[in-house]
Formats: sequence, C-alpha cells, structure tokens
Amino acid sequence: MTNKIIFSSEEQKKIDDARARFNVWRESLGCANGSLIVYGTVTQQYYTKRNDPLWWLTDVVSGIDGKSLELPGPSYAKPIYIGTLKPDEGREVEGKRVSAVIELAHEIELAKNGYRLQARILKTPDREPNWKALQSTLSRMQTLQQAIEALKKDRANALKETNRAKKDLEKCDFEIQRKIKEVSDLNKQMTAAKRELEILNKKRTFLGFEDTSSEEQRSNALGVKLTLMDIAERAHAALTTAGGIYSIDLIRDFTALLATQDLIVLSGSSGSGKTSLCREYARVTGSICHVIPVKPNWTSAEDLLGFYSPIEKRYLKTPFLNALLEASKDPSHLHIICLDEMNLARPEYYFADFLSVLETRSSNRLLELNMPEIDSRIRTRIHDVLNALPDAIALNADISTVLSDGSIKKALYDIFAATNDESFVDAWEHFHHDLEQVVETAGMIQIPDNVRFIGTMNVDETTNFFAPKILDRAHILHLDNPLFVQHKDVQQVEHGEPFVTTASSFDSLKPYPNYDEKSPVVSKLKHLGEHYFIPLRVDISLRTMRQAQLYEEKARSAGLDEQAIIGNVLRHKLLPKCVFEFDGADDEGLKTLEALLDDVNLQLPTTCVDEISRLVEMGKKTRSANWWQL
Repeated sequence: MTNKIIFSSEEQKKIDDARARFNVWRESLGCANGSLIVYGTVTQQYYTKRNDPLWWLTDVVSGIDGKSLELPGPSYAKPIYIGTLKPDEGREVEGKRVSAVIELAHEIELAKNGYRLQARILKTPDREPNWKALQSTLSRMQTLQQAIEALKKDRANALKETNRAKKDLEKCDFEIQRKIKEVSDLNKQMTAAKRELEILNKKRTFLGFEDTSSEEQRSNALGVKLTLMDIAERAHAALTTAGGIYSIDLIRDFTALLATQDLIVLSGSSGSGKTSLCREYARVTGSICHVIPVKPNWTSAEDLLGFYSPIEKRYLKTPFLNALLEASKDPSHLHIICLDEMNLARPEYYFADFLSVLETRSSNRLLELNMPEIDSRIRTRIHDVLNALPDAIALNADISTVLSDGSIKKALYDIFAATNDESFVDAWEHFHHDLEQVVETAGMIQIPDNVRFIGTMNVDETTNFFAPKILDRAHILHLDNPLFVQHKDVQQVEHGEPFVTTASSFDSLKPYPNYDEKSPVVSKLKHLGEHYFIPLRVDISLRTMRQAQLYEEKARSAGLDEQAIIGNVLRHKLLPKCVFEFDGADDEGLKTLEALLDDVNLQLPTTCVDEISRLVEMGKKTRSANWWQL
C-alpha cells in the first residue's frame, strides 16, 4: 500500500492556490471541463545531476484557436517543463512541433515551489492546423446558418403578417416621424451627412429639429456658468457631505484633467473608488456618467461602436455608441464615458481610432462607422421620395393622402417599381424600415465637445499593461485606498449640496499650447528630464510638454499651486513609465533615482516625493523599480 503524502498547512495552501490559479486560467481559455491542449516546440535546455537532458515546451499556442498563449505565473514557470525523455523519445521530438496537455506539476513540486506547469506530450502532428483557414470557414458556416434561420423566420412571419401592414401603417408613420427628428439632431453634428440631409432640413414642420435657443440661454436654464475652482470646491463639499473620502487637491486635479479633454486613466487597487469617483462626481455636478464595462475579447473599434448586421439588415449599436449619441443630443451637460477596467483588453487595439481623433484637438472629430453600400442606396431613395412629395405632404401623411394625387402616385410608383396599391403599401413599409437605418446611424459619428473619456484599470495577472502609445497620450491618476488616506488631507468642509454645471464650464476644446521654455512647469520638467528621467530611459516627448502646459493652465484655474502642478505632471505622465531593473551593486540607474529623490525632496508635494521614495526603496530591495507595483 502506498502511503499518502501528508503536507503541512503552508504546503497545502500552496497546492490549493496553484489549483485555483490554474482553473481560472483554464476557464479564461474556454477549457473549464476538457483537457487543455496546446501546440509547442520541444527544446532541450538543461541537464540533471545524472547528465540526463531536461526537455521544455516553447512557442506555445492554443489548441483551440492557434493564438499565442500568455502563460500565467512567474518567469521561472516559463517555458513549460516536460521532464526527462528516453534517448529515442528525445531524438524523435527535439525541435518539432507537438501537441501536448498542459497540467499542473505534481503536488510535491507545488508544495515546494508553488505555481508550476508541466506538459505531457500527446503526439507529433504531421501538420499543425491552419487556424486562420479553420476560423474563416467556421465563421462563414455560422453566418450562413444564421442567414438560413433568419430566412425561415422571415418566411413564417410573412405568411402571418401580410394583412397587418395596412393596419399598423399609422403607428409606423408616427414612429418614423420620431426617428426622423433624431436625424435633425445628428445632422448638426455630422458634416459628412450634411449634403444628404439638406432636403430633410427643408421640411422643418415635419422634422421639427430647428432650435433657435442660444448656448447662453441653455446655460441660464441650467444655472450660472462656474469657474473650475468653483466646481472643484463645491464638488468636494458635496462629495464629502455624501460620505466620500477625497482630498480637495485630488478633486482639483480631477477637475483640471476633465477640462483638458485628454484621456484620463484612474489606477488603483480594487475598491479604491475609481468608478465611484466618476459616478459621484457626475452626480454632484449635474453631469451624466455612462459606465461601459470592457470585455477581455475586445479587439477593434467595432466592439465600441457596433457594426452592420447583414442578417438583421440594420446597424447594431452598442452602449458606447448610444452614449455618444445621447451626448450629441444634450450639448448643455457634461457627459463622462467611463471605460471600466479598460485594460482587461488591449486599449491600443479597440481604442486606437479614438486616440488618433482625440489627438487632433479639432471640434470636427469624426469617426467612420462600418456601414455597407446599402447606406448610399437608402439615401438616394430618401432623396427621390422627398423630391416627389410636395412640402405640404410629409412622410407621416396618411397613405390615402399620398395616393390621392395622380402625379405624385405615378412618381412614387416609378420610384418603388410598384404595379398596384397593394405592392406600393408593401414597398412603402420597407422604405420606412430603410429610413430607420439613416436615422439611427448616418455612417459617421462625431465625438461631441461635451464628452470626456475616462478609463479605470487594475494591475494584476488578468489585465494587460498599457502600451507606450497609451501612456504617452493619457493622464494616469492614481487613487489610494480611501481607508488609508491621511485624515489631515481630507479637509473638513461645510455642508455641500449637489449643483448643476454646464459643459461649457469645463472649457471648450482647443489645441495644445505652443511649446514655451519660459513656463515654470516646462522649465522644471526639462531640468528633471535632462538630469534624471532621460538617463533612466524615460522619454519626455514634445506632446508631454504641451499636455503639461495645457494642464498647468487648467490646474491653476482649479486652484492648484505651481509645486502641486509639477508633482501631478510627474505622477500623471512620467512616474508611470518608471519600470526598469538595476544590474550590479553600483548601478548608475539606482543612483540616478536616488539623486531625483534628493532634488525634489522638500520642493514637491509629499504624495509625489513619497512615490519616488518608495521606488528607491523597491530598487534597493529587489534590484528593480515598478511604479505600478507600489
């Protein structure tokens, strides 16, 4: 009888933790219940004390979709350990692509070293699957199957609803009238659609889009335009009254960042109040907050903006696109779009188009939607119908009114290729359906000036680190755990109530200032860059300097002094790039970091000095520095 191995509580914890992490990883790959099959190359890298070669699995890809796998666990757990092989087995598989099952290491190994993976070779494949071809074939099969099912459903519905069209026409016309009014609002924001919508604009009695009120009138209806300092102080008072634990400097910083119209990324541990800050700040200032949870499988702008479905023959909108459309219809209010857990997917993939558009600093910030050629066909028909209808007859007119005039009837029959009243009614209904496509999505979407983009992020093994493209364009605002915020930093305030602001209170969109060496903030940043950050290989671009100048302008308006502004720029733009390792006992990098600490000590706010100090201590202990792990 084999004796059961008895593990200590500490060893059993290591084993249980390893199993839990492995199961989470399996589930994320869609292999919760089956074997975790992978493909990889067998390599020989190390030898045992008996001089037996040890074998490893490298260049590992998923057995499901052929994509490279990001293996969890510490660096010492990669590549995946196979073990020793018999000489004949080793010669057969060395350097070849094989299929294998990924498993946890033996319990004894887990109890000793914690999380480790091992591979069990199944066979040497003659040919690794062509994943792209397989995926393309599967996608086409799924699309065809969906089309078949849709056709079956349409056929069944057509048999039942032939007579319903005449009875529901009045109801459909009313809905069309409401949606065409939406076209008028979008028309103000979309210059690309201006030519096609001009004729609709002439029928104002039907569309009802003309708004003669001025921005000043809309502002007066909401309240007096406030300064950034007024907004920051009143927001802090209202947040504190509601139980929030925020320092006044944090709220001033956040308010100034909103006024820059740059991308803001809120970092911090889970529960530090990143999403809550967006929601509560919007609530107390009378703004609108849209929280959009990011999904790990987002890979393109379509995940944000939606796409045209050939099956349903309409554009499938997303909550993100709906938020932009809502903001365009409500220019008086500030709309905050919060991408919650933004780094669950790679922002440089799904948010790249937005970064490019935001960088233009232009009021005409347009994004193209993925609409097929059907859009132009629909627009042409709308144009023809509106030209055929006199101004006295609107699109919501009763069908009998439309057909009462012989010349109009003939023109419409020609447009729709109708042969009788019944076929015309059917074509008229389809025309209204097509019109909805133009109403809902006009091919282009403009990012309104009253929209601010904020992302929240956690730093753990389930998330992706930001690429340099993101770090260079965003402001990283770190939130400490509110339970450990120094009480002296959360000033006592008088009772504060929510209030109403206008979007214009957060300043209008304008280009970044021209580079100014005489600016105190620029001068200090240039000094710190030349002496410390550039030697540490932390780049300071012209974009960073111009962003800093714009932030300086807004931060002063929000009530921050020069030292606070410089400290915040370091924390927003430079310290997040401090991720490096030190080699050798007398490494110059660590000395440079210590010199930076000496330079800024007693000159910049304690929050900034403290972060640099912790970076130095981390470097001394671990021979590495990582701002994200502070």
